[in-house]
Amino acid sequence: MKKPVLWVVFFCFHLVVNSQTITWNGYPGGSIGIPFNSGTAPYNMTATVTTNSLTPGDGTPRYTATNPGTPCYVAGSLALNANTFGNITTAFYNVSIILNPGFNGSCAAFTFTMRDINSDESVNTFLDIVEISAVDGNSVAIPVGNITITPPANTTVVNVGSVRKIVGHNNASETASSPSTFSSSPCNITTVTITPPAGVPLQSINIRYRPSYGGSTSFSCTSGCAYWNFSGPFRPANQYISISDLTYTPTGGCTPLPIELLSFKGVCNEYEKTIFWSTASETNNDFFTLEASMDAIHFDRIAIIDGSGNSNEVINYEQNISNESPRYVYYRLKQTDFDGNFSYSHLIFMDCLTATNLPMDLLVFPNPSSDRLSIQLNAEYSTELEVRIMDVFGKTVMTIPYNQMKNEGLDITGLNNGLYIVNVLDENQQLNFTPAKFIKE
Repeated sequence: MKKPVLWVVFFCFHLVVNSQTITWNGYPGGSIGIPFNSGTAPYNMTATVTTNSLTPGDGTPRYTATNPGTPCYVAGSLALNANTFGNITTAFYNVSIILNPGFNGSCAAFTFTMRDINSDESVNTFLDIVEISAVDGNSVAIPVGNITITPPANTTVVNVGSVRKIVGHNNASETASSPSTFSSSPCNITTVTITPPAGVPLQSINIRYRPSYGGSTSFSCTSGCAYWNFSGPFRPANQYISISDLTYTPTGGCTPLPIELLSFKGVCNEYEKTIFWSTASETNNDFFTLEASMDAIHFDRIAIIDGSGNSNEVINYEQNISNESPRYVYYRLKQTDFDGNFSYSHLIFMDCLTATNLPMDLLVFPNPSSDRLSIQLNAEYSTELEVRIMDVFGKTVMTIPYNQMKNEGLDITGLNNGLYIVNVLDENQQLNFTPAKFIKE
């Protein structure tokens, strides 16, 4: 009798995560400031293109299905072309991409390519600059080490804070001493990959495309001249790049916000403030915590409101707050699910007239502003003061001593378009003035 043979078979499973794309197909040509939606949640986006001090050309911004050769565009991309510039020291295209809008981002790494970041190699007349930054699901700037850029030859990448700047020639300067420093790669391709920190979604990507902001308007390039000059014949007729589809690769250990927040706002009443918010859907939502702050840094718990667990319907919430504590001017919503995980909403700012115990006010003008902001106090103050500019997420984007900027104003050309909050703090980092708001456009 033969003994049975025991076959032990080892199966090797290899998990393959397929990359997919969010496309620009269908982008309405020439649309400025109009949100464009693409993709399927949770891998979708809302993208908005804005401009400053330039006139779009070539029907852009627009979707281009194929590369026409001249201009050089990535096939299947968002084309950006400018044929005239106003103030070249402030001119730019800005592309703001919100991922998985309504939640706190998409659990994925995103890759895209750009063409044609370079400079004119025959005459010193222009230089392309592209600045890339990103924010994670906790509304924190993505470290520059998580933004990988593969540039073509004679193109330089330099870090400026949380921004990676691509310069279209072989050094980091925005000026040049000779044509030999220029890029000579026709129709070149630059590849960008943005990876969020482990366990965190990627919330947004910002791409700013602009000409060189070199300091001289002279065409003489014998020593450190700027590329651009304000008059012809050496000023180029147009400038352009294109941005490909966004290819995403899902990342593990990451949970998007379990609610779809439609709105979060506040109203000032005579004796109280009322905070309103609405959700389009909720998953595993235990409760909300309404938090308030005087400086957008240190928050106190104001109220806890039960969530609806699981829902696919619009649900409206509201919470009244007594004006007995009028120095609270910033509010945010913390959402906690049944597993204890939590995420935060954006900040709202409520400058109610009841905040009379703040003895002095700020005067901020012009508002809106595109380049320089004046900040004045309605009274003298003896100690050293610090001006702090924050975005709507409570992130500090600029700080400067008040005495340093009170005569010449504050240069805000480096800020992205949007709403900002101005605080002035004393030497003890105490808020002694009613905060003000302004819009950068």
